[in-house]
Order: sequence, then C-alpha cells, then structure tokens
Amino acid sequence: MSRRADPVLSTVLLNWNRCDLLQTTIRSYLETISVSFELIIVDNGSDDDSPAIIRAACEGRPNVRAILLPDNQGGDALNLGFADARGSLFHVSENDIEYLKGWDTALLAKLEAFPQVGQLSVFGVTADSSHYRFVEHIAHHGAAVLVTSANVGSTSLFRREIWDAGGRWRSRPDGFRAPNDVQFSADVRAFGYAVAWNDRTVIVNHGHEVEEWIRRLPYYVASYSGKSYRGIEGLRRRLLAGGYALTQNHDGSWEAVKVPPPAH
Repeated sequence: MSRRADPVLSTVLLNWNRCDLLQTTIRSYLETISVSFELIIVDNGSDDDSPAIIRAACEGRPNVRAILLPDNQGGDALNLGFADARGSLFHVSENDIEYLKGWDTALLAKLEAFPQVGQLSVFGVTADSSHYRFVEHIAHHGAAVLVTSANVGSTSLFRREIWDAGGRWRSRPDGFRAPNDVQFSADVRAFGYAVAWNDRTVIVNHGHEVEEWIRRLPYYVASYSGKSYRGIEGLRRRLLAGGYALTQNHDGSWEAVKVPPPAH
C-alpha cells in the first residue's frame, strides 16, 4: 500500500471557546485553501459548542483531524498538533480568523521568494502599526515583505526546518493561556532566520473588531493586560477609537461605555 503524499501545508488551528468565530475560521479555511494540506484542530478544553463543531469539520475529511484536550494547555498545545505534521511548511491559526481567497498561494510565494524569512505573518501593514518596528523592507521580482525585530503574532507560517531544529511554542508568561508569540519569533531569529510581516493583509481578523471586544470584554482585558507592548491602555485606546470608553468598576470588573461622537 502506497503512502499518502505529504501535504504542502500543515495547519494547526488552536481553539479555546469562541465557537462562533471558530466556525468562521474553519469554513473560510476549507473554502479558500488551494494547495495540498492537512488541518489539525487542537481544542484547549472548551466548554462551549466547539467540540461538536470540530467533530463535524472532521467528518468525511481524512486530511482534517482533531485533538480534543480535557483542559487548557495554552500555547504548548500547538506542539501536540505539529508533532505528527507532515507538511513542508507549518501554519499556526488562531480561532478568530477569516481567510480570504488566495491567502495561501500569496504567502507561499513570499516564502519561496525570500528563503531568509523563517516566519511570515498573515497580517499586513496598517496605519496603526507603528509599534511593529519594521527594520527592513525587502522586495524581489515584485514580491515584498517587511522584516521586523519584533514579534509577528501567532497566526503565521513558519518553515518546517525551525520545528526540526527544536523550535517549539510555549504559553505566555503572564498566565493568560495563549501562545507566546514574542518568544517564538525570538527563537526563529536565534535559528538564523528573519521574521517578517506580509506587505498586505490576506485575512480578516475578527478578534480585532470593536463589536467582538465588547461581546467578550473580560477575555480581551485579560489578553491585553499581559501584552507589555499594548497593555490595558492599548485596549482602551482601540475602544475609544471605536466609540467606547473602557472603565473599571468598584468591584474590579470592566465595562465599555458608548461615548458621544465629538462635536463639530
């Protein structure tokens, strides 16, 4: 019996609750992926409808499989997904992403054009990206990326060689059960590769929408509080730009209050 051909791309989708966003991520990924792939969905002990959604996604799809964990192992859980991955390139996906048509071929072309880049973000450059600290814009035959000395987020592609050399994902040190993207990008550079942002965004990040922040405010307060480069003030500024003031109540809880638009 012949062995199945190895896929081009091994995607590990890390999930913890937020099942509505998870559905969008899975659906958009399966609708837009155009190269040979395997999708490994790792659930970090969700207590919502995520497990049922994940089982449905796996049904009838031999290249989609699940790892359903009994509890939240944070970013370390990504390593369980990649342990048996067969792709020549690895891809981490958070569960708040909507993939747009052509995202995969666009990013794969960038990695082929720039062999010095070991990790490439799905995110592009926006007007509010000053904290990303770009150090070099590089272009080759019409392709371009922005090499940075900072981290590029968890949702990204990275070369299998980094995994084979011992590169592993870890949890954030602040206790928030999420991947430590700062440490992973630093490790990629330690292995001699560059870390880069794409020159354009090829996804929609629903986790960066004001409506999503309001809907799950405690989740985002905890997430932003542990990010030294953003902190709670970063969330406060983003909410204010969207028309909400972030306030803390006497009992320690947080609230987002709609503010009137500025008078003209």
